[in-house]
Amino acid sequence: MKKKIIWLVLSGIMVAALVLASCAPAAEEKPPAEPTEPAAPVGPQYGGTYTYGGIPLAWNHAPTNWDVSQSGDWAMFVYVRFYQSVLLYGDVEKYGPRGTNVYPFNAYEAVPPNLLAGDLVESWTLTAEKIEYKLREGIMWQGNENIGMAKRELTAEDVAFTQNYFMNGKLMEGYYEFVDRMYAKDKYTFVVETNSFSFLWDWPLAWGVGMYPPEVMEAGPEKWENQVASGPFILTDYQKDVQVIFEKNPDYYLTTSIDGKEYKLPFVDKLVLPIIHDDTAKVAAIRTAKIDAIEVIDPKYKQSVSQTSPDIIWHAWPSGVASFAAFMTQGSIFESLDLRRAMAVGTDRQAIVDTVYLGEGEVHSWLGPGSPIFTPLKDLPADAKMLFEYNPDKAKEMLADAGYPDGFGIEVWFDASLPTYRDIADLLSEQWAKIGVDVKLVPVEHTAHRALRSNHEYNDVLLLQDGIWPIEFLDKQCGTVDNAPNFCAPYWGEEFARASQIVDDAERNVALNALAIYYVDQNVYMQLGAPNVYIAYWPWVKNFWGETDTGYIDTSHIIARLWLDQALKTKLGH
Repeated sequence: MKKKIIWLVLSGIMVAALVLASCAPAAEEKPPAEPTEPAAPVGPQYGGTYTYGGIPLAWNHAPTNWDVSQSGDWAMFVYVRFYQSVLLYGDVEKYGPRGTNVYPFNAYEAVPPNLLAGDLVESWTLTAEKIEYKLREGIMWQGNENIGMAKRELTAEDVAFTQNYFMNGKLMEGYYEFVDRMYAKDKYTFVVETNSFSFLWDWPLAWGVGMYPPEVMEAGPEKWENQVASGPFILTDYQKDVQVIFEKNPDYYLTTSIDGKEYKLPFVDKLVLPIIHDDTAKVAAIRTAKIDAIEVIDPKYKQSVSQTSPDIIWHAWPSGVASFAAFMTQGSIFESLDLRRAMAVGTDRQAIVDTVYLGEGEVHSWLGPGSPIFTPLKDLPADAKMLFEYNPDKAKEMLADAGYPDGFGIEVWFDASLPTYRDIADLLSEQWAKIGVDVKLVPVEHTAHRALRSNHEYNDVLLLQDGIWPIEFLDKQCGTVDNAPNFCAPYWGEEFARASQIVDDAERNVALNALAIYYVDQNVYMQLGAPNVYIAYWPWVKNFWGETDTGYIDTSHIIARLWLDQALKTKLGH
């Protein structure tokens, strides 16, 4: 009865409302409301394709032999990094700009050992006699139907196989001289027995070598179709001289923490590395969002790109490389130390930075700022510091004292495919003409130029670009493939061997610092200027802080952590 009364009351109210509505003046008709866009997802998002303009080596150099140990081609590392795993890597999450910000992670092959984290390994111990690694359990090789390999677990036997393979390969000759034996102690323990300590242990035995399973070596490691992944991505296609394509590894083992929440990596579904040889095409690609980011872009393009594409984000960083003039020290006029030093005094390095790099660079002594083995110009001994003080009159006096009052003629060889080096060569010709040195320029095609640093088949001077980090001590030893000046002084090799075995970091750095100053004083590898460059990326690239390397040209740990804001990309018209 109570329910019936309530229903009658409600019915009466509804009838009254209808009557009143019919008597009221007609309401003004309103246009239909615009449909509202769904709210954009908050926080990290999975999915999408990240198209990445990689480092200079990759942009100008298509993949050749996918067996990097035997290829003799350092540029190949940029491609294999994405599907291979390493033992340790620079802990970009903890120590980089997104963490404590103690290190920018912009230096190629120069991660301080105290900033390392485990990739394949969960723990490791290091002494002068032995390095022992405990591997993570359950890491999977993805397998490859092309070579008949099923998915299986990665073990210490695989690590031992790869490391021994690299130790006997031609690319890293000399990198393992401190190693006696490498083997699997058990399924998850990899052991390196050493004959001495080497401060460069981390290059081959931390972040320098990525893993290959034996099945790939048996099938033919030089072919991209035979590769097998354990890293964050899987190599799925190589379109010759066009692009390399990867897909996410669904079984990847590392995770990341963002705002206190743990996420499985990687975020993006697909990674594309285009191969673009032309500077204009590279700039057009980032300007028009054909690529999401470019790791290295010349400062001269920043203003014009910013005008047409103002949403692009720019991050300046020291490139980690420098331009050098290598003086051939064997069978050349530049066997003479006095002549080499005179050439330094007759070189206006600041003019090169100002003219070629538009002031976006620095003149400094060998190795790079930020390294514990670095001496600023102002702190160099007087004899070494003098080499950076441009004084053509003094240079002419030094040449006369060395027996060349009327000067002499030389050849300067350079890579014809890089306009920067033509500009540097022209400047050096002008500067050296003022001290009586007549220069004949010898342009060389790109592949032949790359070979000259190791075969030494050039006359007098070779212009090139090189790294400025501690690994260069090893690369510039007598007999190594990167010893472009062919410098083989006994003191240089003997003192390096002694200093590199010092276990105490502080004591070792003092000895290596003194050796670096000796190398500067010899002026066999004259640094002409270290350019700054920019990273440019669109704002939909998230969780990226401008880092470029966690080992040796290894951006895989960085790219695995970034995600794409698809809604923002659409909003910006792309």
